[in-house]
Amino acid sequence: MMRSLLLLLCCALAGALFAGKHADTVKDLGDANKRPRAIETLARAGAEAFDDLMEGLKADPRDSDATKAAANSQVRLACAQLLGLVGDTRASAELLRLFKEEATETAAYPEFAGACAAALGMIWSAKAVDASRAAVATELKRVAAYETISPLIKAGCLRGLAGLRDGVELALPYLKQGEPLLRSAAVGVVVACGHRAAADDLLAIWTAQRAGETTKYTEPLGLQALFGLATLGDERAVEGLVDVATRGEFSLLVGIRDQAVTHLKTAAMRKPVLEGLKAVLVADDKPTQWRSAAVTLGELGAEGIEALLAVSDLPAPEGKEADWFKRRVDDQLSALSSETALKAFAGAYERIPATEAKKALREKILDQLLRYRTSLKDEGINLFRKAADDTSMEAPKRAQCINAYSEAKGKDALADLTNWVKNEDAVIRAQAVQNLGRSYIPIARSQPLLVEAMKSAGATYAKVRQNALQGLQRSDDKALLQVFLDALDPTKEESPDVRKEAIMAIQTYRRVAKLKEEDVFDAVKARTADEDANVRASAVGAAVSMAQRMGRTNLVTEIIEKALTDSSKDVRMQAYGQTGLGGAGVKLDKVLEAALKETEQDAKGDAVASLARMDGYSVLAQDGARLEALVDMAVTVAENQTYRAQTARELLGKLEKEAGGFSVISRKTLAAIDRNTGADKRLDRVAQLVPILTQIKEYDAVARVKKLAEEPNVELRRACVQCIGELGIKDDIAFLRTLRDRADNTSVHVRADIEDAIRRLEER
Repeated sequence: MMRSLLLLLCCALAGALFAGKHADTVKDLGDANKRPRAIETLARAGAEAFDDLMEGLKADPRDSDATKAAANSQVRLACAQLLGLVGDTRASAELLRLFKEEATETAAYPEFAGACAAALGMIWSAKAVDASRAAVATELKRVAAYETISPLIKAGCLRGLAGLRDGVELALPYLKQGEPLLRSAAVGVVVACGHRAAADDLLAIWTAQRAGETTKYTEPLGLQALFGLATLGDERAVEGLVDVATRGEFSLLVGIRDQAVTHLKTAAMRKPVLEGLKAVLVADDKPTQWRSAAVTLGELGAEGIEALLAVSDLPAPEGKEADWFKRRVDDQLSALSSETALKAFAGAYERIPATEAKKALREKILDQLLRYRTSLKDEGINLFRKAADDTSMEAPKRAQCINAYSEAKGKDALADLTNWVKNEDAVIRAQAVQNLGRSYIPIARSQPLLVEAMKSAGATYAKVRQNALQGLQRSDDKALLQVFLDALDPTKEESPDVRKEAIMAIQTYRRVAKLKEEDVFDAVKARTADEDANVRASAVGAAVSMAQRMGRTNLVTEIIEKALTDSSKDVRMQAYGQTGLGGAGVKLDKVLEAALKETEQDAKGDAVASLARMDGYSVLAQDGARLEALVDMAVTVAENQTYRAQTARELLGKLEKEAGGFSVISRKTLAAIDRNTGADKRLDRVAQLVPILTQIKEYDAVARVKKLAEEPNVELRRACVQCIGELGIKDDIAFLRTLRDRADNTSVHVRADIEDAIRRLEER
């Protein structure tokens, strides 16, 4: 009795000692829910899991417990498959034993026997040909030759022979007929053996599937045959590979499409591949494939990009616009933004000669690289540096490259910028100066170069000086003040654009350098009399703000009132915008006089906004003509400038309080409504006018507003409903309910406003 117990204990201990690190994971192979994760874990573990996988082969599928037997069957099946991946020949003897046992002795578990056969082939696939490998091949051939054996076992044998690159004679009969499982295994054998004589059979399998003679287009067998044909280097595979890479059926089958693209990259088939993809892009009946064809060309490197862009230059079909294909290609470029595609564009640029004939093509490539420059790696960034020095390219394009290169390199671009800033071309120099002034270049290092750039004299280099001022405004060096003052002085700076820039830059520089307002004010104020209108306009805004901060209200008023009489609309508009800073010092009559002379809508809008901030309209009580003109201006602004409609109504609200104001506003507003509901309907304008009637409480207009509410315009109906809710009576509730219950889209969007108006009238 004691002896039996000791034996049992020893067996138990032996089992416990044998259990390896992955024993539990191997056990999980028997659980359908845990199996996928377990297979992934063991595959990663590889040789480390060898002993536990070998132990898993011992799982007994004949256990009396049916559940346990099923689990064990799955465990040993998965272990056999995984041992094939591990590739350790120590598993050969046991796999061969189990294969013989299950294949020829019992044939009870054909799937397992097939897995053992396939695993044996995988294990020996990378080993040198010797007696052991030959013995495995012989055994697999022997079993595969049995006519009555299970297809599962036969297919496993063929998969094993594919690993050993042997058994073509056994595989060939199944290429033409048989179960898909066997045909698939046979394809694997002939392809692995490089048996080119089978190419016609492979093409037949794919062609039948492609034509829909056998099953759907994406079925594995046909695709395997297609890829096999490509592996054999047969150009007849190209058409099918292009289909897989571009057709919608494969768009979600990423792995399959990637496999097709890998074959398309084969150097031996490069020319027919490029032509095949170009043919898709040219075909008017394949619009759903154009984008994927362009993307695929991008995946083929520089040659692919050249082929893609070559389509742009093809002659248009008869009856089509000259740029028929150019537009088609341009429409696809946004899809070529991956790192691979951009690298291909960079490669194409390097391949194309820098000639006049190829300049447009090179610029198109640069445009694509510039568009997606933030995704570029070093080779693309350095390409910009090279392109910047390419004198065959137009200066503006080179300047774009300087900018892209500098932004990518940051402070490391200083050395190159130092060279470019000396370039005689004004565009190149201006761009280099602009980048020198950016925050990524320390001002201490860029300041000497920027000061030197300010000496670039003449109209040609005006942009250089503008950009230099933008950069220098970051400096706190008080010694630079004279540079800015000289840039403001028309006797020293001939370009109005530079003087205008100096007005902006000197204000920032003053704050950074901690100078007083008084140090720069006189120079800025002097520019309010500049001969250039744009300079005057900028100076008015800057001088008024500075005078306000200095507490010199009299100067604020003086500058604004002078600007109101300026011959330039832009200067006057600047003055209108500054009237709020003038306070009571800016006389209403001065603003009115200027405003009523305006003829252009934008100036009228600014004038109305300015007047809406002012008071004292009682002066119009005895001046009916000016009241009429001012109301007309405000109404015109309200109907034409949506963003100014509110300020126009604010001004009208002030004018309504003056004698005669109500009747003039009512008459002008109703006239404007009539004008916009006539032959040339502008309901969007009417929507801005109805709130004026609501604001002045024009009760007599409610009947007209109800008619306007019938119009199919959301904003107009909303304005009308709000007017009725404000000015209507209880009898109008029925009308609003009818309007609410309409089935049109307009009422759907305005329903909440209608309900609110009904509620207000009910409570009245």
